[in-house]
Amino acid sequence: MLLFTLVVSLGTGLLFGLAPALSGTAGGRLWDVLREGGRAADGSGSGGAGGRRGVRLRSVLVVVEIALSLVLLVAAALFARSFLAIHATSGGFDAAHVLGLRFYLPGPRYNDDGAKLRRLLDVVRRVESLPEVVAAGASYTLPLAYGGD
Repeated sequence: MLLFTLVVSLGTGLLFGLAPALSGTAGGRLWDVLREGGRAADGSGSGGAGGRRGVRLRSVLVVVEIALSLVLLVAAALFARSFLAIHATSGGFDAAHVLGLRFYLPGPRYNDDGAKLRRLLDVVRRVESLPEVVAAGASYTLPLAYGGD
């Protein structure tokens, strides 16, 4: 995601940064472009930069920026609405009385997978023997938790 964002931001910066530079050097007539956009020696002229071509390019860029902003705004609104709708729904089960336990088995004592499995089964058996426990189980990851692998 970060790589995609970096590529898009660099591409956008290059596109909108190079467009005015390329229009200024179009056809190798840099002097004509500068003279067209600048004030005349006698003080007359509009003083705007870029002349008609520059105004047209700026207008196109403003329209493109507004269109992209509108698309991003609509996408953000749809994303927020979808997120709130998903957050409001249940996952198909009642997790009100469910407890998830996460633990680690460090050290040389648990280097063997068999030792880890024996300890895990022992913990599950002990939890099942507790009063008011209906069921107990073990899983590598909890569904819909920690990335939901």
